[in-house]
Amino acid sequence: MWWIYMTLLAAEPGPGPAHPAPDTLVTAPLAPTDCSGEACLARGPLTLDAETVARLAAQASTSAAHEDGETRAAAARARALDQRFLPRVDLQARYTRIAEEEGGSIDPGIPGVTVTIPGAQPNQWHFGVGVSLPVSDWFLRSDKASEAGRRAAAASTWKAAAARRRAALDATLAYWDRVRIGRALAVSNQTIDDAKARLAEADKRVRAEVASTADLELAKVRVAEAELQQATLASTQELVEAQLRALLDLPVAATLTIVDDAAATPEAAPASAAPATSAADLAALIADAWRDRPEPRALNEAEAAYRAELGLAEVKRLPRFDVVANAQVVNPNPRAFPQKDAFSATWDVSAVVSWNVNGLWETAPAADEVRAKVLALDADRRALDDGLRLEIAAALRVLRDATAKEQSSRAMLAAATEGHRVRTRLYALGKATAVEVAEAETQLERARLGLVDAAIDRNVGEARLRYAVGR
Repeated sequence: MWWIYMTLLAAEPGPGPAHPAPDTLVTAPLAPTDCSGEACLARGPLTLDAETVARLAAQASTSAAHEDGETRAAAARARALDQRFLPRVDLQARYTRIAEEEGGSIDPGIPGVTVTIPGAQPNQWHFGVGVSLPVSDWFLRSDKASEAGRRAAAASTWKAAAARRRAALDATLAYWDRVRIGRALAVSNQTIDDAKARLAEADKRVRAEVASTADLELAKVRVAEAELQQATLASTQELVEAQLRALLDLPVAATLTIVDDAAATPEAAPASAAPATSAADLAALIADAWRDRPEPRALNEAEAAYRAELGLAEVKRLPRFDVVANAQVVNPNPRAFPQKDAFSATWDVSAVVSWNVNGLWETAPAADEVRAKVLALDADRRALDDGLRLEIAAALRVLRDATAKEQSSRAMLAAATEGHRVRTRLYALGKATAVEVAEAETQLERARLGLVDAAIDRNVGEARLRYAVGR
């Protein structure tokens, strides 16, 4: 019987969902983050790029940690289901003291013969072992129960993977927000330098009595506006860095060094090409998402688990067949006559067929519940399909808009740079007003910021597209 049980337990389940489950049901313990607690403060500034941020956020995700716990619980339930079909072994030791009864005799009807019947033994000992083999369960229930447990654990594993990917995306978007602000601060510094140069020029012209004090005051206003904008950006940068620390589970006092703050300036960065957006390309991206993202795999595994549970519920309506064996060492032996005050061994083997007739209707509600869960999963699958299409379409739109904005911003920056140079030169020659110079500086700043936004939007769109298609 043991070889039957082990063969059934190790057997592969029937055809499952299209996507395979992870290699392991329970995820391996997470590797420690590169920086946590006081270790961050001791190491000094923490250097971050988009890849590092995504990795640390995935490790620190509380949602993923919750799903890891669900995975371990599901794996434990799967092991418990497997153990239900092990042979049941019961050990028993019993002592019984009964009232002393005198023996008697009977007359068998044979002259001169009397049969004496001894009284019951007052001290009775029983030591036994019983083994129950659930034979029908091995053939009808064990494979379905094992598959249900394994599939449920695999579904939790995929949910944890989905939570990590979402945490990585959120942190990546926060990272690019931080880069956007850092580069905007660099533009603000350039604007302040230009405004201060105009202020010095205006002061020089006022002293030479070739310009009015209004030009000087306008230059001061321009410097003040640029400094106010810089202070606002610096405050926003602190807020975004606090968000990054929270997403990465870093100490409040941890110092962050953003790699892309020192990247090439938008003016020097190569122009990007617009993404392909034909119907065939969109269909291919959607197919990639269904193949590679963990959410569809989690749904497939959950559906396979529910269908295995449904099969298990249906099998409960059938009769059971068990083989039961018992062995005892008793004193006295109730199967021997006459009873003697001595230990003796005995055994028995039974083949038992039982049928819980009430199971014919008692299992119906459980089966209906599982069917309802399968229908709910079908609705979730349709909703996921809609969500994937929208995510991919939104990411492609961000990329298209960023490409168009980048191209127009480069043209605007070239024109604004030349216009600012000409206006500044004309102002020095007394052929342009301070208002015209201020307007040229504003246009130059707007063009620089537009190119910064376009570059960051391109990175954001690429991150969203990678997430949407499961890369």
